[in-house]
Amino acid sequence: MQLLRRGIGQLSFRSLALPIAVVAIVALARPALATSGNTALLLKALREIKDEVAGLRQNLTDCCPRQNQMAAAEPSTRPSPTKPRVTVTRVPPVGSGPTSRGDIAGRVEGVAEPDQYKIVLYAHPADDWWYVQPLRETADAPGGADTRISPDGAWNNWTHLGLRYAAMLVKASFKAPDRALTLPTVGGDVLAIDEVEASK
Repeated sequence: MQLLRRGIGQLSFRSLALPIAVVAIVALARPALATSGNTALLLKALREIKDEVAGLRQNLTDCCPRQNQMAAAEPSTRPSPTKPRVTVTRVPPVGSGPTSRGDIAGRVEGVAEPDQYKIVLYAHPADDWWYVQPLRETADAPGGADTRISPDGAWNNWTHLGLRYAAMLVKASFKAPDRALTLPTVGGDVLAIDEVEASK
């Protein structure tokens, strides 16, 4: 019985489930019960085992709710995923014409390496077309349609004026058409689009 008590004392109430604890108690008790020829001693041993099991059950009942409450109370350390997003924060005014000009700026969120992406700008004047800004991609102006994103996600450039403006967050390999009747949809090389009305 001393061996049985030492074995029970070594059980961790907080780390063992009740069925495992019961199996361990019975395994420890078996040699003592098998060598005992005294019925009274046998009954006493069984009662003590029953008491020890009841104690284990109580300890598990006491500790588990507290552990569950602590786990529920712990804030999640896993960062929430952020979808790629582009926002125009500085909107140019209404205007038109090849000599018109206005500043446009904004921010990008949800991309880990901004240098792997770029902003492509479009202005929509009074006709039916969207025109790439600030310049077309030509041999004399390579990258004329590209707007660089800074490490902190900010971007800015100038644009010819129109009635509406659009900023597209795209992969660096994206080739912007000079003009389009409709803006591209999100997907593939296009991660996000923000379309805004010209400021009044």
